[in-house]
Amino acid sequence: MKRWIKHNVGWVVLKIAIALINILPLKIMYSLANSLAGLAWILRVRRQIVFNNLNRAFGREKDPQEIRAIAREAYRNIAKNICELLRTFKFTQTEIDKIFTIQGREYLDAALARGKGVIGLSAHLGNFPLMGAKLVQEGYPCASFIYGTNEARVVKLFFDIGHHLGISLIPTSPSHASVRKSLKWLRENKVLCIQADRNSPQGVFVDFFGYSAATPIGPVVLAKRTGATVLPMFVVREMTSKHRIIFGPPVELEVTGNKEKDILVNSAKFTKIIESYVKKYPEQWLWTYRRWKTQPPKQGEQEE
Repeated sequence: MKRWIKHNVGWVVLKIAIALINILPLKIMYSLANSLAGLAWILRVRRQIVFNNLNRAFGREKDPQEIRAIAREAYRNIAKNICELLRTFKFTQTEIDKIFTIQGREYLDAALARGKGVIGLSAHLGNFPLMGAKLVQEGYPCASFIYGTNEARVVKLFFDIGHHLGISLIPTSPSHASVRKSLKWLRENKVLCIQADRNSPQGVFVDFFGYSAATPIGPVVLAKRTGATVLPMFVVREMTSKHRIIFGPPVELEVTGNKEKDILVNSAKFTKIIESYVKKYPEQWLWTYRRWKTQPPKQGEQEE
């Protein structure tokens, strides 16, 4: 009963928030976002997780004041990202054109010219759910994965947002259907954006800021099966309402002759690229996320 009440009250609050955000002028919306970020900070919403993550990543090179400043700005960016996402239905093509710019488009065009699709190596950096809208507008079909949740109405909301923006969403469950759709998408020479910084208990452990992190193997497996080009693909906030999509040069896969080693080596390579962008834009990464949640078994322990 408590769970039912929690879900339904949460849904009502979300619907009210969407209605409010869509009638506010942009300037007031961003002011509201900053206020909500301040409130979340005061209420200590996931604050310990944020500090644990930041200290793990930067504790050896930044002092407590710097880490605190990054944390505060990260809360503001998260609030702005959420408000922008909930305002999606009001965004016009003209507005999308104004708020997004693309850097490194030549890498994307060259990769697509190969005809084998593009895997956008991305992360929980900036307003990552929205960058596909700009790519679609520019004529690049783009898809992303959508992960399961117990709240079907939230899933439908994200599908509605994706449909409005022209972004295709591929459910990760069931896994066989997800793989089939992903392969088909890439073989049609389209862009598949993957946030490769998710905690993935079924993945491999590679180094991320000096600590083992369970990392998804999907980008490597899909690249090897399709021959798709892997391109770094990130989005960063430059001003209050401006975003820059950054494409980096293609990442060449390492081939060792051993399937498991190929997955491990290339997953580590991809993660190092992600780490370099997080270091460059630390206040824009999702520090509220428990990236290091899954850890390898301690020496002497047996995996179940």
